[in-house]
Amino acid sequence: MTDSLREAALVGTQPGPPLSSRAAAVSQLRAGRAALVAGAVDAGILCLRQAAAVAVQCKDKTLLARALAALGGALVHAIRGHDEEGAIILNEALLIADQAGERATAVLAMRELGFIEVQAGRRGTADEWLSKAQAVAETESQQAAILGVRGMNSSDRSDYALAFEQLRESVELAARCGDRRQQAWSLSLVGRAHLLRSEHSQAAAALAETLDLVRQGTLDRLPALAAGARRRARPVRREARHGLRRFRGSVGPGLPARRSLLGRHGRPGSRPTERPARRLPRRDESGSTSP
Repeated sequence: MTDSLREAALVGTQPGPPLSSRAAAVSQLRAGRAALVAGAVDAGILCLRQAAAVAVQCKDKTLLARALAALGGALVHAIRGHDEEGAIILNEALLIADQAGERATAVLAMRELGFIEVQAGRRGTADEWLSKAQAVAETESQQAAILGVRGMNSSDRSDYALAFEQLRESVELAARCGDRRQQAWSLSLVGRAHLLRSEHSQAAAALAETLDLVRQGTLDRLPALAAGARRRARPVRREARHGLRRFRGSVGPGLPARRSLLGRHGRPGSRPTERPARRLPRRDESGSTSP
């Protein structure tokens, strides 16, 4: 069992310090993050809400901003249909982070707000949030995460040249600072972009590299994403040939195809193939059929 799983398993089972103390809020914040990593979403969000409540009681703006940013991000990523609530909490986290001079939390909140806009298809607003976040980001890890979301946004609006540039820079920065989770996430988006362009071999290569990173660590949820996209990136020639044969076999319900639109095996210029007309059953006035 990993440390995150151990900590998540202990959420709510051990007596903590008094709720009025800063230590209680720190403990709840750590437990909430650990629970989310372990997949215990409900317990994680409960702990983060408690961390924020206790931070208000002890009037610690830095801790409150961190708890709200973590809670807002969890609502956006871990639960469907909570983007609006997550955005409200992230805006509050950003406001409090600015007041407390908590720059890293402000960067996180702006990046998550940009991600919400990307998901909603509001490309311009997403770029505004992500540009602000990138302007104040201080570490390579922060830059890698922001560039990953920017690359996703560029890919979704079909600006693939810019998307590949942003995503590859994100991959390089994540690799340099040892953030394999971010590296794998950005690489999976590279594969997705290639797939959207029907570049199957490049997509398969990027997704194979993603799966290698996943296997090297205990990264959650990415294996299914990468494996599913990799399956879609496999050649589809066999399915296309079957579909073409079915189309050549009939140009309408019950009508024989006298001539193929394409040559043999779907190649133009080949000799057309002839098929004998299929004898259709006759239907008399009573509705019965006869051979």
